[in-house]
Amino acid sequence: MIHVSIGKRKISLEKIIAKSPETSGACAIFIGVVRGREKGKTVSTLEYTDYREMALVELRKIAVHAAEKYALDALYVHHRIGKFKPGEPTVYIVAFAPHRDAAFDACKYVIEMIKKTVPIWKKEYRPDGSAEWK
Repeated sequence: MIHVSIGKRKISLEKIIAKSPETSGACAIFIGVVRGREKGKTVSTLEYTDYREMALVELRKIAVHAAEKYALDALYVHHRIGKFKPGEPTVYIVAFAPHRDAAFDACKYVIEMIKKTVPIWKKEYRPDGSAEWK
């Protein structure tokens, strides 16, 4: 089972974990949150935007490759879009595998590939009103 999505909503980890495949002995979860400081500068808000159609295609490619590479039983990937305050979750990756190493490795692989290939951009806003695209 592979599920990828992009949107404003948070996801329910409890609902995903409840769908744990019976072949899985491990569930690794990565949640990316907004940092309050970046390179010594305060971040008041972070805004994510995307090129939705292409982003979903790229997310699916990453997820399919990760599921095959790490022999996953299931993989859920969700990236939030919109404005978020420090501490708010923005990326969820939930990997189910027969063994923990594969689940952990898959989470790391997926987040690294999202940052490299998925057309999702972020804009950091500072308390003084300045902003910077990343």
